[in-house]
Amino acid sequence: MRIIHIFLFTVLIFVMGACQSAEQGGLLIEGTLEDATNMTVYLDSSIPGKAVEVIQSNEADEEGNFKLAMEEAPEPGLYRLRVGSQYSPIILEGKENKITLNANMNALSRSGFEVTGSPLTAEYNSYMRDYYERKLDMQGITNMLKSEANPLVAWQFAMNTLV
Repeated sequence: MRIIHIFLFTVLIFVMGACQSAEQGGLLIEGTLEDATNMTVYLDSSIPGKAVEVIQSNEADEEGNFKLAMEEAPEPGLYRLRVGSQYSPIILEGKENKITLNANMNALSRSGFEVTGSPLTAEYNSYMRDYYERKLDMQGITNMLKSEANPLVAWQFAMNTLV
C-alpha cells in the first residue's frame, strides 16, 4: 500500500510540474472591457517599420470579459491590444505569463486603465497618464526619455507624445 502512495505522489509531482511548465511557456491576457460587449479583441504586433500583424484574437462575451491565450509567449517587444478603433500599447519583456487588463473602451487609447502582469506596460501607462493630465511639460518629457531604462517604453512614449 505504501508503494502505491509513493507512486501516486510521484505521478502527481510530475503532472503538477508539467502543468506549471506549460503555463510558464505561454501567455494569457485577460480582463474586462466595459462597452465592448461581443466585440472582437485583438493582440497585434506593433514592430516599427513593419505592417501590423494579428497575433491572437477572441470575442469578448456579453459582459465584456475576454481571454487571449497563447501556447507560446510572444517575443519581447511592442504590441497593441485593439478593440474596434480603440487600442493601447502592450510592452512585453518576455517574462510575462499572465496579464490582466480592466478598462472602459473609451479609456483604452488614453492608457486610462490599470494593468497587472506587465510591468513595462504599467510603467508606460503611468507616464501617459501624467502626460494627459499635463503633469509633464517638455522638460519633463525630455528628462523621462533620458532616464528611462527600457528603450521600448521610451520609444513608445516618444512616438505618442512627440510625433
